[in-house]
Amino acid sequence: MPKKNTMPLNNGVALSAGEKRRAELLDIAQGVFLEKGFEAATINDILAAAALSKGGFYHHFKSKDDVLNALRSRYTQQFLEIVEGRVAALPDTALEEKFKAWITAYVDAYFSSHAVHDLVYHSVHASRANADRLAVTGSLENLLQQGCKQGVWRFSSAAFTATIIYSAIHGLVDDVIADGRGMDHLAERLHASLRLLLQA
Repeated sequence: MPKKNTMPLNNGVALSAGEKRRAELLDIAQGVFLEKGFEAATINDILAAAALSKGGFYHHFKSKDDVLNALRSRYTQQFLEIVEGRVAALPDTALEEKFKAWITAYVDAYFSSHAVHDLVYHSVHASRANADRLAVTGSLENLLQQGCKQGVWRFSSAAFTATIIYSAIHGLVDDVIADGRGMDHLAERLHASLRLLLQA
């Protein structure tokens, strides 16, 4: 199977035996989906890869779509933990540094896990307001609001500005991936341009 192309979850929370098994099944299913494609992959493919009975599978998941939904939720959670973890590691007063860290973490996390991103979101882009995207833009919106309250930045709408920034980062990383180019200091270039949206 191909490399998982995913992000580690390291929140320090101990998992029960059942939760560990479910996480293992998600890892296996993710590998199967990446190798065969979600539409072509079957539950039997997952069972074979996991050496699992159908009863064991249905103990954890209702269907193949249920597995994909769980993978999507896990990906979003892991993504936010990485981005917000980098931001939280900086002092509360270092808002300029936090803004740059948010952009850099987003670029790094998305670029390093884009195959899984494309897998788990393939069926939700038809929705113009999916909860996962709103969770990511909401993370940035909270940071922007902090800066506005402290007089560091000025803008008319934190939500509007966060969406512009999210869309710019997402689109440019997509271009880099599609072209097969290296990052070439993309995060630094994005920060220099996007910082102009936040009037000092």
